[in-house]
Amino acid sequence: MQTVRVSYNINRKPNSFQFDRLPGFVFGDYDYGDTWDSSGFAYLSGGSGKLDQRGRIEMNLALPEMPGKGLEKLGLQRSYELELEARVSDVNDQTVTNKTYGTVYAGKTLPGVKVRDYYNGAGQAFRFDLAAVNQRGQSVSAAGEVLIHRKERKSIEVNGPGESIQRQNTLIREPVSKKAVRLGAKPTPYSFTPKKAGSYTLTLRVGKAYSRVNFYVFGGGYIGWDFRNDDTIEILKDKSEYKPGETARLLIQSPFKRSQAIVTIEREGVYSTQTYELEGNGEPIEIPIKAEYIPDVYVSVMLIRPRVKADDVKDTSGKPASPREDRGRPRFKMGVAHLVVDAESKRLPLTITSSRQQYGPGDTAEIRVRTAPGAEVAVSVADRAVLDLIAYRFADPIARFYKNWPLGVGVIENRLSLIRQISYAIKGAQPGGEATSPRSEAGGFA
Repeated sequence: MQTVRVSYNINRKPNSFQFDRLPGFVFGDYDYGDTWDSSGFAYLSGGSGKLDQRGRIEMNLALPEMPGKGLEKLGLQRSYELELEARVSDVNDQTVTNKTYGTVYAGKTLPGVKVRDYYNGAGQAFRFDLAAVNQRGQSVSAAGEVLIHRKERKSIEVNGPGESIQRQNTLIREPVSKKAVRLGAKPTPYSFTPKKAGSYTLTLRVGKAYSRVNFYVFGGGYIGWDFRNDDTIEILKDKSEYKPGETARLLIQSPFKRSQAIVTIEREGVYSTQTYELEGNGEPIEIPIKAEYIPDVYVSVMLIRPRVKADDVKDTSGKPASPREDRGRPRFKMGVAHLVVDAESKRLPLTITSSRQQYGPGDTAEIRVRTAPGAEVAVSVADRAVLDLIAYRFADPIARFYKNWPLGVGVIENRLSLIRQISYAIKGAQPGGEATSPRSEAGGFA
């Protein structure tokens, strides 16, 4: 199409990478919950015009940098993806729209991190592998720097709309360690031993480019997690997948200093229930992984805080708490952790051999099948050349039958319906029947 109208928009969003040559390594910002979000998506430019005689339009765009959140003072930049969307309209006002994408790299050399220990105790070593690649994913040598930060949230309760109480969380990143490293053709091992429990990040920088990952340290005491204003809690698990016989360690990010946790193991029904008395929120609970949990299981946690003295629930906002809020009332929070259990033990041993390597038309093929005793065997024979024409591949039955079994257990909680205690002993909070009430005319109930 020539000399027709065209309009276009150019947007950007954060980008990260993984390369087949370095399995398990991540290249980009993976500080989930704080920096990895949609806030990096931005409109950069747009315009309209006409296509030239070659059916093209040219534009110039100055590519801005994308600083890493919390790392602005260090001058570190994120790689990002450009999205160009164009719409062409002909003389009959018929339109066609298309998109194309490009990558803006933070540098010629990209640092990457592989986390070997996402979850461990204070005083225990966390292991990482570090690497550097060029923009084609080929390993290169480079000088890098490792930065460790501990994340702590200062959480306060303030008066919100409608006499409600809301939490305000302020994230503080405390520098813990900084060390120069030399990256080479092979991954460079790195270890760090934290002294305190909490949430940490490891940042590997090479020039302006960086990669950042989370890891979690459990221990006694009370940790300022990212508490929410709703009735949900986050449950951190120490691994992405478990094998039968292993033990899962789950860290409950409780906002209560003391609480009772009702923990149920569920899927289509309830496998088991156990109650824990929690002091603080820095120690994990342990869940033994059984073979019956294959391919996955759900750990449901109901946190219950009984009624406490109102003086024990303080508002550090500087404003007096509303007496109608009944801040010492019983509270609950709930969360669910999805644990994936390796299903490889469900795979039967199977070997297939033939009496000859090649057969001709009219020959009889002798096939031997060896598998577990009592197994049912189905045999199909097809022309391999025909299957190759349509790129047919046999699906893995383990992946088909043992993947993402849903949770079939619901929860009903009636503590939301508890009547709150209200003190009518203060001025302006009469229960009714007073002539001085602004809503009463001459006595009686307003």
